[in-house]
Amino acid sequence: WVGEWDVYQNGNTKTIVGNSKVEIASGGCMVLENWTSMVGAHNGKSMNYFDPQKNKWEQVWVGSEGGPQIVHRFVNGEYKDDAMRFDFEGSDNKGRYVGRFIFYNLGKDKVRQFSEQSYDEGKTWQTNYDFIYIRKL
Repeated sequence: WVGEWDVYQNGNTKTIVGNSKVEIASGGCMVLENWTSMVGAHNGKSMNYFDPQKNKWEQVWVGSEGGPQIVHRFVNGEYKDDAMRFDFEGSDNKGRYVGRFIFYNLGKDKVRQFSEQSYDEGKTWQTNYDFIYIRKL
């Protein structure tokens, strides 16, 4: 996961939608992603760390979409079956939601990042994004 990546919409590897640089930070205690969008003014950083008290991974995303600062917290992170899975919750103008955020390990040079959320406690889901990360060579 550490390295530099070109990012595409899943199913379209012709147009880059962003770039990502992932590195180890804070003396090896954190994985830091630096995201730069090629579509609009969406940039930010994610800080991924292991919480030994919860025995789970967490991620905090801080960024912007050309407007006010956005902060998202992803919790209950667990790596299983070649995927890192997180949960999240929040509310917006449509109401309260729950969500899933997943990194799929597709090999040493390819990762799928997928996020979806539900406004009805998981009965139906809508995709937020579905990205493929391809390592820069």
